[in-house]
Amino acid sequence: MILESNEELFSVAEEWSGIQERLQRVSYQMKLEIKDGLRLLAFSEYTMLSPPPREVPTKGAKKNKIKSTPKVASTRRIPSS
Repeated sequence: MILESNEELFSVAEEWSGIQERLQRVSYQMKLEIKDGLRLLAFSEYTMLSPPPREVPTKGAKKNKIKSTPKVASTRRIPSS
């Protein structure tokens, strides 16, 4: 079957009515998720540029942002002296 580009016959009416029917049946939380998906489709140039809502917690010890300098005094002997 060869799909031809025919914009005159293109329609999303069936899909849109299906979305509206589903919005009437699902829970409020699911309605919010569907709305977020539709927002991504409709306004992708605006929604993809926003930062994440919070920093993601990770496992393990927290890392110091300032690197410490190595200690000058050493207990080891310098072999060349």
